[in-house]
Amino acid sequence: MDSTLIEEDDTETESMSLDDIKHGRLELTQPPEAGIWNGATRIELMYSKLSELPLSPNCPLLRVLLLQGNAELMEIPPLFFNYTPLLRALDLSYTSITHLPSSFFGLVELGILYLRGCELFMEIPSEIGQLKKLEELDLNGTQISHVPIEIQELINLQKLCLSFYEYDQNIGQVIPKGMISKLTRLSYLSIDVNPDHSKWDVTVQFVLQEISELFLLRTLILYVPRVELLKLIPENKYLDFRLVAGHHMQRIISRVPPTVEEKFKQRNLSLRLVYGNDENGVNMLPEINRVLRGTNAFFLDRHMTIKHLSEFGLMNLNQLQVCILAECNEMQTIVEKGHSHVYADNLACLQVLSVFYMKNLRSIWEGSTPSSLFLGQLKSLTLHTCPNLTTIFTLDFIDCLVNLKELIVQDCPKVTTLVTHKSSAFGLKSYLPKIRKISLLYLPEFVSISSGLRVGPNLEKLGFYYCPKLQHLSTRELCSEKLKVIKGETKWWAALRWKKAMRGQNNLKGLFSPIDEDVDIMTQLIADVDESSSSKNIEIHDEFGDWGLMNLANELVQGKELVRQLQFCLSEPSPSRGTFKVLFPKITASFEKASQPTGISINEDSDRKREDLELFYQMRILKSLLAESRALQLRFTKNLPPSIFTNSNVKNIDGNPITVVLVDKIDPTVLLSLPDPIKLEIVVLYGDFPFQDNEDWTSKEFSSHIVKERTGRLPLLTGELNVTMTNGIAAIEDIKFTDNSSWTRSMKFRIAVRVDIRDVRIREGITEAFVVMDSHGDGGSCLSYNSHIGKEKDGLGKIKYEDNEWMRKETEKQRWRVMVRLCASLGSLLPLEHRKGKCSVSDHLNGATNYILHLQNKLNQLQAKRDELIKLSNLSFVSSGENSTTHLPTGVVVHFSLDGIEIICTNNLKQHAFRLSSLLNIVQREGLNVVSCISTKANEQMLHTIRSEVSDMTQIDSSELQRKLNEEVFLRR
Repeated sequence: MDSTLIEEDDTETESMSLDDIKHGRLELTQPPEAGIWNGATRIELMYSKLSELPLSPNCPLLRVLLLQGNAELMEIPPLFFNYTPLLRALDLSYTSITHLPSSFFGLVELGILYLRGCELFMEIPSEIGQLKKLEELDLNGTQISHVPIEIQELINLQKLCLSFYEYDQNIGQVIPKGMISKLTRLSYLSIDVNPDHSKWDVTVQFVLQEISELFLLRTLILYVPRVELLKLIPENKYLDFRLVAGHHMQRIISRVPPTVEEKFKQRNLSLRLVYGNDENGVNMLPEINRVLRGTNAFFLDRHMTIKHLSEFGLMNLNQLQVCILAECNEMQTIVEKGHSHVYADNLACLQVLSVFYMKNLRSIWEGSTPSSLFLGQLKSLTLHTCPNLTTIFTLDFIDCLVNLKELIVQDCPKVTTLVTHKSSAFGLKSYLPKIRKISLLYLPEFVSISSGLRVGPNLEKLGFYYCPKLQHLSTRELCSEKLKVIKGETKWWAALRWKKAMRGQNNLKGLFSPIDEDVDIMTQLIADVDESSSSKNIEIHDEFGDWGLMNLANELVQGKELVRQLQFCLSEPSPSRGTFKVLFPKITASFEKASQPTGISINEDSDRKREDLELFYQMRILKSLLAESRALQLRFTKNLPPSIFTNSNVKNIDGNPITVVLVDKIDPTVLLSLPDPIKLEIVVLYGDFPFQDNEDWTSKEFSSHIVKERTGRLPLLTGELNVTMTNGIAAIEDIKFTDNSSWTRSMKFRIAVRVDIRDVRIREGITEAFVVMDSHGDGGSCLSYNSHIGKEKDGLGKIKYEDNEWMRKETEKQRWRVMVRLCASLGSLLPLEHRKGKCSVSDHLNGATNYILHLQNKLNQLQAKRDELIKLSNLSFVSSGENSTTHLPTGVVVHFSLDGIEIICTNNLKQHAFRLSSLLNIVQREGLNVVSCISTKANEQMLHTIRSEVSDMTQIDSSELQRKLNEEVFLRR
C-alpha cells in the first residue's frame, strides 16, 4: 500500500465543508458537525485541540482520516468506526488515547495504522489479527509491554515499528516465538527497546533467527544487548541496518549533542556500539568486524578499554563515511603508529569525524607519513571537550586533508595551535585548500592559528570565543582572499595587537563581526555567511548615519585615553568613587561629541574609505569600552537553596521570596536607588559562568551564557519573568523551573537579573550555582511542548492564561500516565482469580478492591476462631481448678512454647492484687518481645496469659525469670 495516502495533497473535492477542514492545523477545539463528514473521502484534522469526536459519523466513502497531533484527544467513541467501511489509512499519532474502540476492529479494508508517540497506549488487543489487509503498523513511542500472537495473522504486513517498556512482570514473552517469521512480506522492521528491559535479552535471540527467514526485508532497526549476537545479523547486501549493540544503562543526558544523535539515527548502514561499564564484548572483535565491514556510519560510545580506533582493523573501516567517538576514556590516539600505511586506502571514504568527551585523547594520528589517501575525503572534523588533546595536525598529516571544509575545536584547554611542527622555514605552500569554516571555542591556551603556516586559501568564515591568549592575527596565516567575516567577542577584538608593518591588516579589521548576545554562540560560528564589503559599508552608514570625520578622530583619541584611565581606576584593589565620578561624565561627553552628526557621510566611493572604516571600528570599540565601565550593579540579598525542584516556586534559602537590590559596584554595602522605577528581566545562566569566578564579564559574555529551553520543551523558567524595581528594591515571588539541570555541562543553573537603561549601565546580578531536580521523579523527562508551539500571542494576559491551561492539562496527562503504570503494577500483585476484564485501569482497581475485601473477611473469620479457642481454653482451666480447689493461688508460671515463652499469672483478687504493668516491664527488661497479653476474670480471679517471642531460646533462663516475676508479685503485698 502506498503510504502517501496519509500525506497532504492539493486534490480538489466537491465538498465545500471538507475544504474548510482539509489541511488541518486550524486549532479546532470542537470537531465538525457529523453531517459535514458525509461524502468525504479524506478528512484532515491533525495538530488541533480536539478532545472529542462525533459518536458515530456516517462516512461511507471515507478512505483517509488524519487525527495526529491532537494531544487532548484521550478517547475515541465506541461506535465511531461503525460507518466507515472503506477506511484505508488512519493516523492517531501523538494523541492521548489509551485504547482502540470495539468498532475499530471492523475496518477490514484498513491498510495503514499509525499510533506513533501515543504515550498512554499500553496494550494491543488480540482482535488486531482481524485486519487482514493491514500493511503498515507503527507503534513506536507507545507504552506497550508485549504484542499478541495474533499479529502473525497480518500476512500482508510490510512495515512494523514497535517499542517496548517493561511494566507488566507477568508477561511471558515480549514477542511470541515464531511470530516474526510468519510475516513473510515484511520489508521494514523497527524494534526500539528500553536497555533495562530484563526479558529482551532472551527475546532478541529468536527474533534475529527469524529475521533470517524474511527474504524481502530491506530495513532493520534493532537494539542488540549482547555483542556476540551480531553474528546472527543476516549477510544481505540489500539490507539497510541501523543497529545499537552492547548492554548499557539508559541515560537521561548524553554527552553528544541531540542534533548529532538524530542525524546519526537517520544514517543507513549504521552501527552504534555501546559498552558502558560492562566489558562483555571487548573480545568479540570477529562479530563486530563482521558488521563493520558493511557499515557506513559508526558510533563508538563509552568503550572503556580501547586505546585507538585501529584496534578494530582499519581494513574493516574502509566503507565508513561517518565516525563518532564519545567517552572512550582510554583512547589516546585515533590511528596509532604503524597502522596508517598498511593499506593505502585506510579510512579513504571517511567524510565526517566527530569526537566528544575523550578524557585521555592526545592526538588524532601518530606515526610515520601516512598515505596520500588517508582521510583524503574528510570534510568535517569536530573535537569537543578533550582535556589532554595537544596535537591536532602535524605537518605530514595536514597534507592529506585536501577536502576538509569545516573544523570545530571546542573546550580543549591544552591546545595551543592547530598545526604543530618544529620547522622554522615557511614556504609559500598553502594547506587545507578547501577549508571554508573554522570555529575555535573555549581554548584558554590557544596562541596561534597555524604556527606561521599558510592555511585556508579559500577560508570564508573564522570564529573565536574565549581564546584569551590569542593576541595576534597574522595575514600570513590567514592568506584567504575570500574571507568574509571574523566572529568574536568585542572585548577580545579590541585587545588584539596589530603589527604596524603587516600587510592587509586593515582588510582583516574590516571583517570583524561581534557575536550576537541573543543568539547561540555555536549557531553563529558555524552558520553560513554571504557578506561583502559593499554590504558592510552600507550597514555602517545605516547604523551611524553622518558625522564629522575630523571631530570623530579628535574625540576618539581623548575618549580612549579617558576610558583607559577609568579602567585602571576600577582595577585597583580599593577603587576611588570620586575618581569614577570625575571620569565617567567626561567619557560620556566625549562619546556624544564624537557621535554628533555633521553632514559628512561614509560611503564606498570616498577616497578616504579605508580611513573612514578605521574610524568607524575605533568608534565601535570606544562604545563597547564605555559600556563596560559600570558603577552600579544588581545583587541578590540572600542565596538560594543548593537544590531546587521543578514546578515549585523558587524561594531563597530562608523560604522567603527572592529580593534584588541596587548597590554600588565599588562598595556593595551601599544601597542605591534611581529616581524612576526600572524593569528587571529574569533569566537563567549556566552554572559554570563566570569562568574562574571572574566577575568582570561583559554584557555579551553574560548574554551568551543564557540557557534556553531544550527543543520541544516548555520555557525553562515560567512565571513573572519581568519585575519592577522601585526605590532600589524588587521582589521575585512567582518563578518556576520546568526542566532539570542535569543536561547542562556543569549540571547546575544560576538565576540572573539584568536591565538596560539610558546613559547608565547596570551590572547584572547572579545567584550562586544550584541544582534543579525533577519533582515527579521520572528520570528527567519533561512535559512535551510541541502542542504549545504556534499559539497566537494576542496579549500577555491571554498568553499566560493559555500557558497555565496547557500546563494544567499536561500535568493531568502526566498524572494519568503515572496512574496507569501504578495500576498495571498493582494488577501484577493480584492473584489470578482476582484479575478480570481487559486489564484496564478500572479493572485493576476493582480487582484490588475485591481482593482487599476478601482478605478482610478472612481476617475477621480467623479472629473469631481465635477468640473462641481462647474462651474455651480459659473455661477448661478454670473448671479443672474448681474441682480441686475453690480458688487458684496467686503466682506466676513460666514455660516455653513453640515460638517463644508463655507466662501465666494468677491473681486472687480476695487474697492479693498486683499490677500487671510491673510484670510487663520486667519481661521487656529481660529482652523479650511481648506479642500478646490476654486477661480473663472468673470467680474473683484474674488470669493473665502473656506470650512473647524469643530469637534465641538458649539465652533465656525460664526459672530465673519466674523467680523475678514472683518476687515482684509477693514483695509488693
